Amino acid sequence: MNVYIRNGLIVGVLGISTFFIIKLIRNKKLLREFGSMRNITNDNRGNDLGTDEAGSDYGIIAKQLFEYMDGVDWFNSNESKIMSTIQNLTCTERKAVKKEFELTYGKGETLDDWLKDDLGSNNLIKARNLMNC
Repeated sequence: MNVYIRNGLIVGVLGISTFFIIKLIRNKKLLREFGSMRNITNDNRGNDLGTDEAGSDYGIIAKQLFEYMDGVDWFNSNESKIMSTIQNLTCTERKAVKKEFELTYGKGETLDDWLKDDLGSNNLIKARNLMNC
């Protein structure tokens, strides 16, 4: 009976130590790739690689924003549509839409320039805060 208990303890200790060794190897690999622990964070700033979500088409949203802002809006009806569109996006989506808008519809201007021309001061401040998430 003592032999079984001793063998069980040895197998348990080996299993637990193997788990910690594998964890240390993974941490060392991460440190080699990122340089130091200071570079490993949970925020969305930095490299955009891999941030696109499957099935997202930012061009459609950018086109909607362009259509809302293109031309003259006599009754400010598009201002609420613009704000609604921006508010319903996540931070990652806003950045991707901004990028797509500036590439496709910006005509040399940034999305912020377009927003400045079409939004009132209160909505412009809100939109800028949302876009600079």
